Amino acid sequence: MKKTLIALSVLALLTACSSTDKAKMDDLDNRLTAVEAMNTENMDALADTKAMMASAEDKVYEAERKAQAINTFMNPESVFSKSGIEIVVENGVPTLIMPNAVTFDLNSAEIKPEFKEMLDTLAEALMEYPQGKIRIEGHTDTTGTAEYNMSLSKKRAESAEAYLVDKGIDEARIETEGKGQTKPRYSNKDAEGRMKNRRIEITLFRKK
Repeated sequence: MKKTLIALSVLALLTACSSTDKAKMDDLDNRLTAVEAMNTENMDALADTKAMMASAEDKVYEAERKAQAINTFMNPESVFSKSGIEIVVENGVPTLIMPNAVTFDLNSAEIKPEFKEMLDTLAEALMEYPQGKIRIEGHTDTTGTAEYNMSLSKKRAESAEAYLVDKGIDEARIETEGKGQTKPRYSNKDAEGRMKNRRIEITLFRKK
C-alpha cells in the first residue's frame, strides 16, 4: 500500500512537471511567434522606407535633369562652355557656333559622334522646353565652288535636323538654312580662318 502511494505521488509530480513544462513551452512559442511577427513588421517597414527613399531620389534626379535641360536654353554657356563651342549672343538670342572639327568631316554631311552628343543634349532640352525653337545654319569656307559649298552647307544643316527629328523633336520647331560661303565670321585668307568658317550655327529661340 505504501509503495502504491509513493508511485502515485511520483506520477502526480511528473504530471505536474509535464504540465508546467508544456505551459512554459507554449509561452515561449507564443513569445517567439510575437517576436517573429514584430521582425516581419520591422522588415516590411524598412523595405517601405527604402522604397520611399528610392522614389524620392528618382524624383530629385528627374527634377535636376529637367532643370539642366531647360538651362540649355536659359543659360547655354553653363552647358556647352567646355565643349569647344563658341557662344555668341545677339539681341539676347544665343547662337552656338560649332566648328567642323566636332561636327562633320571635310566634304561630308555625316554627323560625327562628338556632334551627336551635343545634339542629344539639345534634343533633351527641346523635349523638356516645348516653347523653344531652333535655327540650324550650315556654313563653309571659300574652298571649292560657291554652288558646291551652298549645297554642302544645306545638306549638313538638314542632316542635323534629321537627327533631332529622329530623336522625337517636331520638325516644325526646327528651321534649317544653308549659307555656303556667304557669311564668313573669319578671314578666308588663312588656314585657321577657313577652318573656323567651316561650321554649324544653332540659334536658340526662347519664349519671350
